Amino acid sequence: MLPDRWLKNKLVKKQKKQPHERPLLTRKEILDLRYRIEEERKASAYKHEVEHRALGDARSIHRGYGLDYDESRPYYPGDELRFMNWRATARSGEPQMKVFREERRPAVFIVVDRRQSMQFGTIRRLKITQAVRAAAIIAFDALLQNTPVAGVLLESSQASGLKTGQQSNLTWIEGSSTESGVFHFIDTSNQPCPPHQVLENTPPSALSDVIKLLTPMLALGSSVVLISDFHDLEDGCRSSLLELSMTHHLQAIQIIDPAEKSLPACGNLLLQSNDKSITAINSSDKEMREEYQLAAGDYLLSKRDYLLSKQMLFRSLGISCQTLMTNDDHIGSMVKV
Repeated sequence: MLPDRWLKNKLVKKQKKQPHERPLLTRKEILDLRYRIEEERKASAYKHEVEHRALGDARSIHRGYGLDYDESRPYYPGDELRFMNWRATARSGEPQMKVFREERRPAVFIVVDRRQSMQFGTIRRLKITQAVRAAAIIAFDALLQNTPVAGVLLESSQASGLKTGQQSNLTWIEGSSTESGVFHFIDTSNQPCPPHQVLENTPPSALSDVIKLLTPMLALGSSVVLISDFHDLEDGCRSSLLELSMTHHLQAIQIIDPAEKSLPACGNLLLQSNDKSITAINSSDKEMREEYQLAAGDYLLSKRDYLLSKQMLFRSLGISCQTLMTNDDHIGSMVKV
């Protein structure tokens, strides 16, 4: 008969999850991000008119009994006399009422890219892990301001957790301003990223498609944050970005890995080309790195131009675009809405 302790150890080893089966962030890391944002958060002004119904300190499109006087209008039976504009009434000879501009809190909507290109990282963490850290900071900041948080996750081809045969590229998360709702958003974004599987008859998901959906579906004045490496964002998406930024506070956060800028010295590497052929190199060899730089100089140059062009696209439209490297640790003060 086997000892009970041996059986327990065997079961623990058997149940141990593989790295790709674990959440991207541990609970301790998530709570640490919350403590950081509580210490670093600072109040900021909001410039867009807000349609969301939650009361707050941002200028609203709704007019009623707020704090800021907007204009006067004729008196209608049933109006409260305490809002009578006596000076305008005296000048015009007709009863005039004061109309105020209400104050509302802008809702926060976060787009998190979880596609295959985000499941890459050479130093410290994956790009998707850094994206979830940024999303958690934004969500916790909204929670401290009692602001509703909603979002959408963009998956490679099939959302995690779906049954076989059930296909969807988008995971929508309903808005909530409660602590449990914010943690639900973070936990959903923090789901494990299994190896990419190509599904037949499944159209490729594109960030531009999501951007086109947001303008008609979001309440005016929402604060929208796009978190991605923007690898497939083309100049043809300019009109959709401009339309979204005209009625919402739009912000982009680009996640970049250091290896996307230069080849790191990290020992033996297996490089796979577009035709699936594999080449082995020793990246720690200085001469090998120089040879690689010469052989792939055109590609690396275009890669640098590619990274820069995405930021220029946003800036040409007056949209804030922040850059986060995967090895940046203290991002609480860097990520702001």
